[in-house]
This record gives sequence, structure tokens and C-alpha cells, in this order.
Amino acid sequence: MASRTFVRLLDEHASADRVFRMEEEATKITIDVIGKVICGYDFKCLTSGGQFMEWMRGALFWAFDHQSLNPFHRYSLLRPLVTRYYRMKMITYVGKILDERFAAGKSEASKALKKKTGIDLALELYAKDYNRQMGASATTMNAEFRKAAIDNLLVLLFAGHDTTSSTLCYCYKLLSEHPHTLTAARQELDEVFGVDVSAAQQLRENPFLINKLDYSLAVIKEVLRLWSPASTAKLGRNDFFIRDPISGELLPTDGINIWTPSFAMGRSKKIWGEDVDEFKPERFLPENVAKVPADAWRPFEKGPRNCIGQELTMIEIKTVLALTLREFDVQGAFDELASLSNDGTHWTKDKSFQKGPQEVFGDPIKTTAQNASIELGWHAPRKSWINDLGQVLNGTGTNGFAFNGSQLPAGTPYGTYNWCNMPHVRAQEYPKASDEYELQYVEVSTYWSVYTNEINPFAQTGFNGSCQFPQITRQGLDDSWQHGKDLYGVYHDLLGFLPNDLSDKVTYRVTNNQITSQVAGILINGMYAPEDDVSLRIQPTGVDSLEPQYSCPAASTRYSSYGVGSKASNWTAHLTAAKPLFNSLDSISGIASDSTDWHKSFDHYYDNLSARQCHAKPLPCNINDTSSCVTQEQANTVYRLGQYEYSFIYRDSPQSLQAAVGSYGVWLAELAQNIRDTVAGKSEVIYRHNVAHDGSVSRLLSILQVEQMVWVGMGAEVVFEVYTSKKDGGKKYLRVLWGGQVLKSSSPTLGKIDMLDLDVFLAYVDGLVGERAQKVVEFCAS
Repeated sequence: MASRTFVRLLDEHASADRVFRMEEEATKITIDVIGKVICGYDFKCLTSGGQFMEWMRGALFWAFDHQSLNPFHRYSLLRPLVTRYYRMKMITYVGKILDERFAAGKSEASKALKKKTGIDLALELYAKDYNRQMGASATTMNAEFRKAAIDNLLVLLFAGHDTTSSTLCYCYKLLSEHPHTLTAARQELDEVFGVDVSAAQQLRENPFLINKLDYSLAVIKEVLRLWSPASTAKLGRNDFFIRDPISGELLPTDGINIWTPSFAMGRSKKIWGEDVDEFKPERFLPENVAKVPADAWRPFEKGPRNCIGQELTMIEIKTVLALTLREFDVQGAFDELASLSNDGTHWTKDKSFQKGPQEVFGDPIKTTAQNASIELGWHAPRKSWINDLGQVLNGTGTNGFAFNGSQLPAGTPYGTYNWCNMPHVRAQEYPKASDEYELQYVEVSTYWSVYTNEINPFAQTGFNGSCQFPQITRQGLDDSWQHGKDLYGVYHDLLGFLPNDLSDKVTYRVTNNQITSQVAGILINGMYAPEDDVSLRIQPTGVDSLEPQYSCPAASTRYSSYGVGSKASNWTAHLTAAKPLFNSLDSISGIASDSTDWHKSFDHYYDNLSARQCHAKPLPCNINDTSSCVTQEQANTVYRLGQYEYSFIYRDSPQSLQAAVGSYGVWLAELAQNIRDTVAGKSEVIYRHNVAHDGSVSRLLSILQVEQMVWVGMGAEVVFEVYTSKKDGGKKYLRVLWGGQVLKSSSPTLGKIDMLDLDVFLAYVDGLVGERAQKVVEFCAS
């Protein structure tokens, strides 16, 4: 029950797109679980906050700090009174539970109970011991036993809640930073519980399934090795000696405390080797467990004085991970701690919890513009209906996405996804920067049926249309003109940044595809309406980085290994499930059921159907039977599946980042150099506009690790704005706009790219593609 409530709370946070303190929710569930297992009582921390949790936090907050140098803190006259108050509250609370269980233990009904809590077992032993000593049944509880029982229950609650909750938090943190490990953990959950099957339901029916999660257990053990939450100290004796591992000398322990620093042991290169600081759960898989150094892993200590709650802890964490890893993507938001300064939690009372350290053991904890650790790994996008196959297949409609014209339906707010004419920068919604920043440079990347006579015996299969590739429609040209007018309205009229007339400060670049030149021509007309010819920049065919056309076999292989055309089960799952839809569409279009091009993805059907609806054309019918037509419901399902595919190819797969870097990294290197040249005064160009393709923009969004990926529609636009601060010595900052608003990235280095330290962004690009794109060259040749 507690685990399901925990899942519901996380779902509420995720649905509200809310930043929250994971340690707060993790603490609640650990207290509730301990309370249920040990006391047989619901402490209600998850559902109502819980008074006991408040008293426990108060006691911890007012506890004496031997390390404090503040005399007002060390010698506070209030401390003894406040701590006594909280202690008495907890003693009364737990004592009442103990008394209730003692009374219930004498009833006949309780004897039929098969499940016994920690209190039940203790009271049962107490009753047996009392009977042996007194020769009669216990009718009242011995005061000494009652005090000892309460003290021990409080110890279990105090010692168990923080260690378990912190371990759970580190599990989420390390898994989010190691996507391959997260993928492996999720695959194990699929194998044990079944794909798209609730782990909660399976565990209710067969709780012993939790013991099959070998990889999850290995993850927890590796987390505890790296971030052991506690250590132990033991009092030495005159007959106990410690052997020096090097000299063999026996060292006496009488009169001293012996401390076993499990945290330091877990980080020792002498014990674990050179990769000691790397997160490798595989160390603790059954086939490798014999290789683990003897007595080296001891977060629960060892021997007769080991932690009695370790089994409960491991089962609890495994259960919580089983219920949440497939449902949620957890992303660190340490740079947003300030926004939680008034969230009412225990952590806000202590200023030290409002800001975290920059780095611990090379592990970035908090990213700031001033002192950043550059994280280059892949980070999963936000979970939504787009990357939830169940919602895609079983849903209806298009979840608010528009596919039926350049103009949004009346009452629909601008910024809504519109495949026919994507939202872009325009004056009405433009998020103007603070006056303390001065715009210095802008670079924009944008992405803007066939008739056959029935007598022709060589007519191709597929839907009839009226356009021949490459060709852009009149409506597309109109949209491009308006796009140019909107850009001019922002960067000239609103900001006064662009010059009044075209000059060397403004350049336009296109690809070798004629469509981009058509779009660029009409877009420039919308911006400047020039009377003379305007030159367009273009790179030679075969090496163009904007389309891109340069050869990178490694990137192509990477894409084909998990995406379109691959046999990967997580890719083919949606194709298999959508087989009935394929059959229906094939029967209308005349496409052969074994046509690879039309069935390796929904790309062709998506393009055909959406292009018609964008131009207010009816959905297609069978050429021989005009009563057999594609329904709107079928088209909507194709659109949902198309969004799912795009998200999977360019963001959801952990391999997508490297594939995008390999295939589009050269353009990123050019962007970085353009920015550097302008900032250094080596270039007079202040505005560059690139007209590319959907595959270009999608790869760019993949590298930026956009928080939510969508199929890149017509007029999709990514804008890079470089600003100079007027206050801190001319420092440079970057803002990236997607769909006319600030882009949110899943990368902890980039985050919400709004006045990001320019050096951080350039370091991110350099780290991925290398100087002069050298890393791209090396990868492509690998």
C-alpha cells in the first residue's frame, strides 16, 4: 500500500511538471514501511505528512551538535526543553501503539493472525518468558520491558528511515546519470513482470518475484558501496587485537573505539581497483559475486552486531524501484534548489540544504553557470503520452496536436504543436530578456500530391496526389513568408537588433535540396523584401553539414541498430502491435503487405496523410473503391505512432545522442566557431539563418537533449541567442528558443537554456564533437 501511494505522489509531481525534493518523499515511505512492518501501524506520512515524522524531524533539528562552533547553538537553553518535548511526544505515540498491540495480543482473534510484526514477535517472546518466570499469563506489561521496547522501536525508526531514504535517492540519481544501467534494470523488470504489466499487481499475486531481481539488487549494492549512509564504531577489549595487514603486528584495542569507515572502504583503490569511482552494478551480479573482495562490502557491517534491518531495507528499495523505474524518469535539478526555499520542508530550515557542493569524487552534484561540471552523457526525455506506447496505441485523438491546416483552430493558444506550421518566434509571445542583457548574435535553424492517369499501366501503388517532389506548395510559401515577417518583427521591430536593410551582417544558408532555396527566397522576402538578388550560402554536395550529407557509417550503423529497419524488440514492438492498422491502410492504398519501405516505420503513411490534411484535402480512398477511405481515427493513430517513432529514434534510445553527434556534429562545431568568431570580433555577422530539413532539426534537438521530442513539423525553428551582460564585466550568456519559447533540456549541464554561461555551452559542444569536429571524424571512422 505504501509503495503504491508513493507511486501516486510521484505521478502527481510528474503530471504537474513540478520540481520537488525526492528525499522528502523517500523519507515518508521509509517511515511508513518501517511503521507497518515493525509496529503494524500506519504512520500516515505519505498521506497526511504524519505527526510522528514532524516530531522526529524536530528532535533531529534540535539535537546537540558537538562540531558546532556557534556558542549560541552549542549552549542553547531551549535545547533540553525542546528535545525533551519531542522525545516525550514520540514515546507517547509509540507507547500507545505498543499498548494496543499488547492488548490485542491477548484476544482470541489475534491468535489467528498469520502475519506478525516486530512488536508481535517481541510481545510473544515476552509473554513466554513471563509465563516461565511467573507461571501465569501476563495481564500487564512490565514497566522495564515497556521502556526497553519503546527505546528499541525508536532506534529502528530513527536508524532505518534516513539510511534507506538516502540510498533510494542515490539509486535514482545514479541510474539517471547512467542510462545504459537504467535500460538494463528496466529490461530485467520486463523479463520478471512482463512488458506493459503492472509490477504492483504481479507482486500482490506472487511476492517472491522480488527475489528474481538480481540486477536491481546489484544496483542497490553498488549504490551502497559508493554512497554508504552509515558506519559503525565498537568498543575495544583487552583480549581483542587487530592484525596489521602489512606487518602482521597485533595491535591492542583496549580503551579505544574501533571505527569501520565503510564509506572510505567502498572508495579504496587498494580494495576495488582503478575503477573504484565508476558505477558498475555488474560487480554484484551472481556470476561475479565471488570476485568481490572478502569483507570489503559492509554498509550493514558484519557479524553478530550487523544491522538487523538490512533485509527489510533491501526488499523495500527493490520493491520501490520495481514500481517506479519503468514509470518515471528522474532528473536531478540541483540548480533549482533556490525555487524550493519556501516549500515548507525540513530542509528549508537549514540554509546548508539550499545549496549543494559542486563536485564529490568527480560526481557533479550541482551545476551552475559560474562553476560547472560538464555532463556529456545521454539523459532520458520527460515521460509523456508521446513515448508511452500504451497511450499511443490505446489512446484516441491527437492529444491537442494539430494536423489540419496552417492556422490553429479558434481558441487554441499559440505554441500548440501544429505539424503544418510549427510555432516559432514572433513578437506577441516572444520572451524578452532582461534589460541587463544585450543581444549580440543570433543563429536560426528552420525546416520548412502526384497525379497519374488511370490508363497508365505502370502507375505506382500508394495514394494519389497532385505534387511531385521536390516542390513546395503555395500554402507552404505563404507560411514561409509569414515566418520571415515574424522574425523581422522580433529582431528588428521589437529588439532593434537587425539592420534596416540587408548587409554583410546577415547571411542565409541552404542545403543542396531545391526546397530549402525556395523557402529561403520567400522567407527573405518576408523579412526584407529586397529588390536585388540575394546570395545564399551552400556547401558542396556530399559534404554538406547542414543536410547533412557527409559520410558517417558509424552513425548510420548506430541508428539502424535500434531504430528504423532494425530487429530490436523495443523498436519492433509498436510495428507488431500496429499490424491491423497496417493491413487496413494497405488495403486502401494498394501497398503490398511485404513492402519494406512502407512497413519499417510509419514515416510514409504519416507524410501522406498529414500533407493532405494540412492542405484541407480529404483523407485518401481506394482508387478502385471510393467508399473505402482512411478514417480520421486511423489517421490520428498514425500521427500518434509517428510522434512515438520520432521520440524513440532521436531521444528515448540511449544510443540516440551518439548517433546524432556523429551525423550532425560537424554543424554543431560550425555553430560554436561562428559564436566564437562573433564574440571575439573576428566576424561582423550578427545574424545567420540556416534553412534545413526535419532530419537536421531533429538531430540538433537530440544533441541538445530536448526535454520532450516531437516529430519536427513545417517551419520548426531552433534559435541560438548570445547575450552580453551589462553588469558582470561583459560576460557572455546563451539562450536557446524552441517553438518560440526557452528550450528545456534533460541534460543537467544545459537544463533550461535561459542565460546559460556561454562557456558552459561551448564546453558541452566541444566535449561531444571535439575541436574542429575531430571527435566526429574519429567516431565516423570507427
